[in-house]
Amino acid sequence: MASDELDLDNFIIPQTARNLTLRKPRNKSSDKGDFNQKWYYERLERASYGRRDNIAQENFMRRYPLFKDNHAEDAEWGPVRILGKGGYGIVGLWEKRDKHNRTEDQIVVKQQAAPSPDYWDTYELSNEHYPHLLKEAVIHRDLNQKAPGIFPQLRAYKFLQRPVKNLRNQPRVPSAYRMYLENCPHGDLRNLRNLYSMWDQALPELFLWNVLVRLALGGEALRAPPPDDSYWVKAERRIEAARDAIPTTPPLVAGEQGNGKGKAKGKGKAKKQVHKKPSQADEEANLPPLNFSLAKFFCLHSDMKPQNALLAANDRGEEMDDARRHVEIDEPDYPLAKMADFGLAVYTSCNDDCAINPRSLFGIGTPGYCPPEQAQVGAEWQIPPTGAAVRYREARMRMEGQATAAAEDGEGHHPLSAWARELQGQDAGHTEYHKHDVIFDHAMNKRRGRGLQALEAQPLPPAPQLRTQVRGFYTPRLRRLVWRCLDPNPANRPSQLELLDRAEHGLRAYKKHLHRKQRRGEPLPELKLYYKGHEINDMPLGDFKQQPLMAELRHIWRDEFMNPDLPALRVPIEKYRQIVVEEEIEHAHKMHWRRFYDEQPDVSRWFQDSDSADDDEDGEEQGGEDEESG
Repeated sequence: MASDELDLDNFIIPQTARNLTLRKPRNKSSDKGDFNQKWYYERLERASYGRRDNIAQENFMRRYPLFKDNHAEDAEWGPVRILGKGGYGIVGLWEKRDKHNRTEDQIVVKQQAAPSPDYWDTYELSNEHYPHLLKEAVIHRDLNQKAPGIFPQLRAYKFLQRPVKNLRNQPRVPSAYRMYLENCPHGDLRNLRNLYSMWDQALPELFLWNVLVRLALGGEALRAPPPDDSYWVKAERRIEAARDAIPTTPPLVAGEQGNGKGKAKGKGKAKKQVHKKPSQADEEANLPPLNFSLAKFFCLHSDMKPQNALLAANDRGEEMDDARRHVEIDEPDYPLAKMADFGLAVYTSCNDDCAINPRSLFGIGTPGYCPPEQAQVGAEWQIPPTGAAVRYREARMRMEGQATAAAEDGEGHHPLSAWARELQGQDAGHTEYHKHDVIFDHAMNKRRGRGLQALEAQPLPPAPQLRTQVRGFYTPRLRRLVWRCLDPNPANRPSQLELLDRAEHGLRAYKKHLHRKQRRGEPLPELKLYYKGHEINDMPLGDFKQQPLMAELRHIWRDEFMNPDLPALRVPIEKYRQIVVEEEIEHAHKMHWRRFYDEQPDVSRWFQDSDSADDDEDGEEQGGEDEESG
């Protein structure tokens, strides 16, 4: 990956014809255009640029990435496919190739639209002092600096400044925030887990220990205070200076000053004194120090879930042969888990104003992955838990109807199993759910406080121990650690430092266990992880008898099908013979995907290739067919 210097001072891109231009396939008659025709329409058919009825997604991929300031350099980047879309915006993958058509670099573009000037004020660092700079970009930059390699690298940040209306008073393309991120080519932990479920397999324990260590290292970086040069620190200093009415502009600069007697030396009249506009660095140098200690501040991710654990390349597996990939213990061929998506992350401290911590932190995150004390599904939540979080989905289904709830959920369900089993194991989940608006008031905070005091006075009984379908597949040490992390009582969960210590100790202990088995000649558990390309097609069916939900199947098939650079995903037919999935997917795509599902695109073709080469290729194929028919 090319090294880029992140600039959070000069990131605003004014409206120009370039950042609104839609690149288009070449016209064979005039050879005008930007994309190889065959390459472009092949990806369009596979919905690589989004559904055919959603022109906004296609236009997002057709525009220049605006990653490079130089237009010629920026034009070398070609759109590969949509990676995701949702309430956060849209994410796409761009690629740059060398003259030998080999991948030289990749970049992920995450775009979030700003539909109105004040819509994103709450998401920006400081609308007054750092307009259009997202908190997410600031926190991501700080984490990259504190723990290099643990998080996806934020390579650039831009704000596309566009007027809300044009001359005819018609809406234009809205302004947008763009983050340019390192590509993690192996997807995320949720997708890998779902693929393994389709094959009735469980993820290797050695891989899970590696994931735990990586995520715990990310948690340690979150726990550390922001660096001194953080833009969040600069914004706080500016806010304090403005509140205390401290001028940040340097005093009068002597451009051409008088001699103090009304006249300049050697001249007939005094020169007017002028102010020299200070640079941003000069202003920051004159800012007063903070009146609080940074050491007490930490970062809350607020939305940790398998989807936000991305799987990056490890740069080792390509050098390993198949035999080593099966038995390597100390350096296995596993992707590197990286904590991502800091759209809901905040800097806070235990001494923060109660309006910020905890009131503003309730209710954010993804239902099902939020801990019970954060879920905020009603004002009557208390400890011991009432089961409101467990019944959240059921209540919405009853009150709003299945279609509405499914549409808002995106995938048709909320993954409540992360906490539901633990809550049900403690006689929770039996209280009738009562719908309440989200209320941030003193009475609610008092109820929460009384519930916490009751919990401390009479602790909950321990939850049942975690079990797996295949007994003994995972070691007691791993199951115990996961069980502790899911304890409804936050006081019983391991601290961040303890989690890292337990994860590193568990990884070392498990490696020693495997080495002992290897020395004794005993069979090792499966260590190979099927994650590259679609090598999972070669994985045999296991014994776990897991059945992914229909929404998960649809998501997997659609996502894998949209990627034209991978061979077709071959789901185990002996397991899914009776499941009619094709109509579901065809309806979701609104396209006849089965016609070319088995066709593997020519991955050697690129958007810059000449269309004349395709004409020659088609002519040779047609000529061969004529000879055979003759």
